[in-house]
Amino acid sequence: MRFLIIFGIFFFSSALFGQGVLNNLGNGKAAGLNGMNTTFEGIYSLSGNQAGIAFEEKFSAFAFAEQRFLLQELTGVNAGALLPTQSGNFGVSIGYFGFQNLSEQKVGLAYGRKLLQNLSIGGQLDFYNFQTGDFGSASTFTFEFGMQYLFNEQLTIGIHTLNPIRANLNEEEPLTSNFKLGLKYSASRNVKLFTELEKDLNFDQVFKAGLIYSPIKSLEFRTAIATNQTTFSFGLGYKMKNGIGIDLATNYHQILGFTPSAGFVYQVNRPPTTERDRQNL
Repeated sequence: MRFLIIFGIFFFSSALFGQGVLNNLGNGKAAGLNGMNTTFEGIYSLSGNQAGIAFEEKFSAFAFAEQRFLLQELTGVNAGALLPTQSGNFGVSIGYFGFQNLSEQKVGLAYGRKLLQNLSIGGQLDFYNFQTGDFGSASTFTFEFGMQYLFNEQLTIGIHTLNPIRANLNEEEPLTSNFKLGLKYSASRNVKLFTELEKDLNFDQVFKAGLIYSPIKSLEFRTAIATNQTTFSFGLGYKMKNGIGIDLATNYHQILGFTPSAGFVYQVNRPPTTERDRQNL
């Protein structure tokens, strides 16, 4: 009976997010903002909008885990690393969601680079594998890509599309195909406002809005709300002087309840060299 309940919630989650729950399994910062990630930069953009990885200049890595709706069988983990080079920045990420008899895996190879000082593009090749125990498995390849543009010191826009070719695991298991448009407005050194519009080709659009408040340089408080199956999120992030950061978040779904999550990030410390860096101080 418990397996049937988990099975039902697993596929209800897929109905909420589209097949490919891992597409919504990002990192600790995104979790605190209800999954908004199109205007992130550096390692935090690796699992969201790969155009943002172009603005990182040092090696960085992250690890993230969540327990969806407080069910052990709906545990997800995600990890990745980013390596900047003179020819552009490269990243790799690996994600897993589910349990032994019902799970998804995703591996991504990303690349991002600047076209102009304030304009970047990025993309990622994705491999998906979906396993259903004794019923076998299915796998496929697809890709995603995005763009970011820093209009001025306050405003950043990001766009991202996932699986534009509408690749499917099979005729009955379509993968998520969506488009995201996001804005970040730096109202002050301490407050950043975020909005994002997400449209899945198979579902209604979702609008998200949130903010980050940083009372001091090393500490962030995050919160956001999303429409269409209303969800709320709260989170915080703390970065130590050695470059290690800790992210904690919880997401509340009006029907299914709470999803706690935690993440770690490592970023090599360096002095700010770009306008985007100075915004993040």
